[in-house]
Amino acid sequence: MVLCLSTQAGLGYPGSNVAHLIQLKLIHIMRMELSQIRLSTILIVLLLAFAATELTANARSTDKEIERAEFLFFHGDRLGAIEMLEKARDIDSDDADIHTRLLNLYVLEKMHKEAKEECRLLMKVKPDSSISYLMLANLEKEDNNLDAAIEILKSAPDDGKSRADFASLLGFCYLQAGKFSQAKSSFQKAITLDKKKIDASVGLAISQWREGDVESGLKTVDQVIASMPDMGDLRKLRGDMLAAAGKFEEALKELEIAKEKKVKNVHSSLGQIYLKQDRTAEAEAALRKATEQNVEDSLSFFLLGQIYEKNGKLDEAIKEYRNSAYLEKDKDTASKISARADALALAKRQRQQIILTPPKNHVEVFRYSYKDMIRLDAPQPQMTKGKK
Repeated sequence: MVLCLSTQAGLGYPGSNVAHLIQLKLIHIMRMELSQIRLSTILIVLLLAFAATELTANARSTDKEIERAEFLFFHGDRLGAIEMLEKARDIDSDDADIHTRLLNLYVLEKMHKEAKEECRLLMKVKPDSSISYLMLANLEKEDNNLDAAIEILKSAPDDGKSRADFASLLGFCYLQAGKFSQAKSSFQKAITLDKKKIDASVGLAISQWREGDVESGLKTVDQVIASMPDMGDLRKLRGDMLAAAGKFEEALKELEIAKEKKVKNVHSSLGQIYLKQDRTAEAEAALRKATEQNVEDSLSFFLLGQIYEKNGKLDEAIKEYRNSAYLEKDKDTASKISARADALALAKRQRQQIILTPPKNHVEVFRYSYKDMIRLDAPQPQMTKGKK
């Protein structure tokens, strides 16, 4: 997901106020794709630019490769489409349309390294275009390279059309960096430039909340909900804010509404409230559901680790902490979670040296990759000394 607007920078709020423009302007291939993915504001801007590109009436030397790419994309072979467009790019490296198409596909395939390079190539071909700067900054933000993202946004050309988009994205960079005052200023600037900038309003609400002003955050998000009452993501955000204010029953009502609307990550929020209410069994069930629906939910894996550690299930706790550390994008946080898993593993081994007979040829399994860890069998009970 390209533009993330949740407190954990993990949940996207699509700019549905431009949905009608997508229906009118996107080519048939892109309309097929939109039925399968959730678009962020920045990705919508990119796709609109992609669809609006005017192709020359005369046949181009790359027409064969582009037509083949469109055919492959239409039939679900995005990697094949990328290969064809890369061939087209090799034939004509000055065609901005080819670069834009490739950039779009790299983003959809989450090929960030290639997407960043394509942004830079597009900057050379169209140095006055803001789209490539927006995309490159957003990709750096997604990879948690916030200083780089902020510098890109500050160095971008002012085309007079994308100021609100730049201000909003800058706000999310500051928000992700924990600079809430600067985030609020950027979001307020974006809203001043474009009063219909929904993502900026949501960002402002989150900034107010994260800075400790929950009431202002709730007031801001209520204004957005009034204009978009059917957006379930907003109900989840409101539920999270109410939970932070200690209003758990009201929060649960909002989260149930979000759950009915099939909002992602709602089970993680439910699990956190259940934990605060000491409803451990319900919390475990909700968090496990959250990890099943989103295998990259670092927070839910971490909270499961805490539950298992509290209950003395060290094997399960270590595994979930490892999962969380592997998925956590913030390196400092990941290091702390991993250190906790190491400490538990050491404590477990020391305890086994006293009361257990370690198996011969024991191999430490906790250095496996995430995919290996989630396939590990449940820990088998060890026999104490003197027992058979």
